[in-house]
Amino acid sequence: MPVRLDIRHLQMLKVLKASSSMKEAAIKLNITPSALSHRLREAERRLSTTLLYRDQSRITLTLAAQRLISAADTILAELENAEKEAELGYRGFDQVVKIGSRANMARGWLPRLLIEFMADNPKTTIEIVTAAAADPLEWLHGEGINLAIVSGKKPSGDVIAKHLFSDELVAVLPKGHPQTKREVVSAEDFYDDTYITYGIEIEPGHEYDLLFKESAPLPRKMINVGSLDFILEFVKLGYGVSFLMKSAVLDAVRRGDVDIRPLQAGGGVSIDCWAVYSKVVPDTAATARLAAMLERSSFALS
Repeated sequence: MPVRLDIRHLQMLKVLKASSSMKEAAIKLNITPSALSHRLREAERRLSTTLLYRDQSRITLTLAAQRLISAADTILAELENAEKEAELGYRGFDQVVKIGSRANMARGWLPRLLIEFMADNPKTTIEIVTAAAADPLEWLHGEGINLAIVSGKKPSGDVIAKHLFSDELVAVLPKGHPQTKREVVSAEDFYDDTYITYGIEIEPGHEYDLLFKESAPLPRKMINVGSLDFILEFVKLGYGVSFLMKSAVLDAVRRGDVDIRPLQAGGGVSIDCWAVYSKVVPDTAATARLAAMLERSSFALS
């Protein structure tokens, strides 16, 4: 079924929701009250339903109108973003690369590399999509971003994955924790500690997969705080321990907030990091150029 309402109808409904009277709504829309009434009747005619109760002096939207407004919030916001991106072409940019990075893993090194990339590609600009941090690959498949920076097992399917580096997984401990007396620790050493983590979903190539086997059961108590800064603050305050990539916690170690210890012996435990983009979604060459640049860059992780 074709869409029956225009953008102006959705804008009208949003304004009606935020107004106390038809006169106020008309002023906000910069039209006359008569024109507003005509636009409302047109929308109701197209949908064959009532959008506004007219038996009261104040504006009362029907359930149908409220459902449309809910959709309008998403549609109009996305349209506004698209218009802003289109406008970039008039300011000297030809391409936009949207990037989603997993849970703060790239904040220590990505900005300087993006500055270098934009210097070499002056007609390309970058957008960091913070909303994609929880699951960059999902956003990539949904076409919300062009490039996902993730860790763990190499992503498969209709994507191209460039290996960036391998980062050591370390135990992150409060200052003075008994295990700081040891040079090397193992996951089972922390069974009685509170484990502070990003999330409890088991993902291939991450700490659950790498550390917690039958010989190292999960700690008895876990809390999910979903943020690197919160994890480090909880550990600093002595509430528990965590297992994180070394590059993510070096600044906190240098400040003296927390201690870290290598996990296990024989080279430790590492997590691979990847720059991933789609094989099948039409995209600009800028995404591939950025991924290639990241792949060949020298990462300073110590």
